Amino acid sequence: MRTVLILLCTLFTVSLSAQNSCSTYFPFKEGMTLEYQYYNKKDKLEGTSIQSVQDVSENGGEITAKVSTQMTDAKGKESIDGSFTVTCSGGIFEMDMSQMVPAESMAALGGGDAEMKMSGDGFRLPTDAQIGQDIPDSENTIEIKAGVMNMNMTLNLIDQKVEARETITTPAGTFDCLRFSYVASTKMSIMKTENRTVNWYADGVGTVRSETYNKKGKLQSYMVLSGFEE
Repeated sequence: MRTVLILLCTLFTVSLSAQNSCSTYFPFKEGMTLEYQYYNKKDKLEGTSIQSVQDVSENGGEITAKVSTQMTDAKGKESIDGSFTVTCSGGIFEMDMSQMVPAESMAALGGGDAEMKMSGDGFRLPTDAQIGQDIPDSENTIEIKAGVMNMNMTLNLIDQKVEARETITTPAGTFDCLRFSYVASTKMSIMKTENRTVNWYADGVGTVRSETYNKKGKLQSYMVLSGFEE
């Protein structure tokens, strides 16, 4: 009996350790809600989103969280109502690539009515990331169906780096964060864009701030964590 109890305690501790290491990039806490505010380069509020962690499960060492998301514009009118998934397994955090598609690309195809099918490397980060660490490039293909229109998009994430550890303050509080950046190169038909994004992640909360810059290094938009409930 004592041996069984020790084994159960060991397994429980390993499970908690895995979940804690994954929580740097996203809070794997069922029932948690996160509120984000989106601003343009002139500090004008353009929208708000609420992310709710609906379900967290673990199978064979892989932790999966299903998340619902509701987006409203600056006037409070709902614009997008959807969902995505995040997983953590074998020391790798991975997020649904639908969250990486530029908003302007989706808007050109009818916004939330467009359907996407994705393949490729995905958005992946090591849970034991070290300052100065380079992350391998990620190549992805996205098939988009919007009514009678079918299009293919390539979305490559390059120059991915773990840059520093910094303290960031948002309306939701002050957080000790890991700063990570990447360049997203997208191509769809004759439209091609390239932007640099900088994200700040706090353990147990996930993203607390995100900034997007154009090819010339000028700030285009940013997002901040405005509130959360566990």
